[in-house]
Amino acid sequence: MTKEFDTIALEGPLDLFDGIATVPPALVVVYGNHLGKAHYLQQTDLIIGRSVACDIHLDEDSISREHAALRVEREVVVRDLDSTNGVFVNGHRVSQTVLKDGDRLHLGETVLKFLSGASTETQFHENIYRLMTVDDLTQAFNRHYFHESLKREISRVIRYRRNLSLAIMDIDRFKAINDSFGHLAGDDILKSFVTLVHQNIRQSDLLARYGGDEFAIILPEAGPEAALRFCEKLCSVVAARPFRSQQQTIAVTISIGLQSYEHADGEKTVSQLVAAADKRLYEAKKAGRNRICAGLFV
Repeated sequence: MTKEFDTIALEGPLDLFDGIATVPPALVVVYGNHLGKAHYLQQTDLIIGRSVACDIHLDEDSISREHAALRVEREVVVRDLDSTNGVFVNGHRVSQTVLKDGDRLHLGETVLKFLSGASTETQFHENIYRLMTVDDLTQAFNRHYFHESLKREISRVIRYRRNLSLAIMDIDRFKAINDSFGHLAGDDILKSFVTLVHQNIRQSDLLARYGGDEFAIILPEAGPEAALRFCEKLCSVVAARPFRSQQQTIAVTISIGLQSYEHADGEKTVSQLVAAADKRLYEAKKAGRNRICAGLFV
C-alpha cells in the first residue's frame, strides 16, 4: 500500500521564501557555448556531460558523455567520472573537491563559475533568476521554467526508475468571475489560489502558472494513487475556502487533469506528458467541472 502523499520522502533542495524559490547555488558559463547561462543546482545529485540525458547538458566534443558528478548538500562537491579530458578547478586537475564561491570549473573547453548563493554577485543572479522563472502576478513559477523542470524530472524517471505525476488544472468558470466581479477580483483570486496551493504541496513539488487561469503541478516520485489522493485533497481545500476580494466573497472550484508516468512506460517527452494531462483536464471539464480525471500511459 502506498504511503500517504505528504509523507513521501524526496530529494531536491528547492528553497522557498513566501512560496517563491530563492536562488540555489549555480554554475554560470563564463567561457564556451551559451555564455552567461546559469545552471541552478536544485537537486542533490547531478551529472554534467555531453549526453542529453545529463542534468547539465554541455554540447561540446571535448566533454565526455558523463563527465562529472555534483553532490549538493551543505557543500557542493564535484567529482570526475573518469572523463577523457579531466576536471579542473582554478586550473588544477582534481578527482574530487569541494567548490568554493567564485571557483572556476573547467570541463573541456567550457569554463563555469561557481556561485554559492551568499555573494553579492549571487544576489544579482537571484534577481535575474526570479525574472526568468517566476510569474510576476502570482509568484508561481512561469511556463518556461515549468517546461525546463518537467524535462529534468522526466530524465530522472528514466535514469532512476522513479514515478512522476503531472496535474494540470484551471479555475472553473474563471471568465464568469472576471465578468461578474471585475479583473481586479480575478487577479486576487489567482494570487490567493497560488498561496493556498503552496500551503498544501510538498517542498519538492513545483507549481507553475501555465497560462491565464491554468496551472500545473509537477509531483516527483508520486505514483497514481498518491497523486490522486493529493488532487482530491486540493479540490476539497479549494472548494471549502472562501476567496475574498474587495469585501466580496467568491466561491471557487477547480478541475484537474492528472497523468502519471513511470519508467516502464518508456521514454516520453514534455509535450507528450503535458498533452496527456491536458486531455484529462478537458475530460474533467466536459464531465461537469469541480472534479479530477486521471490517467496512465498504456
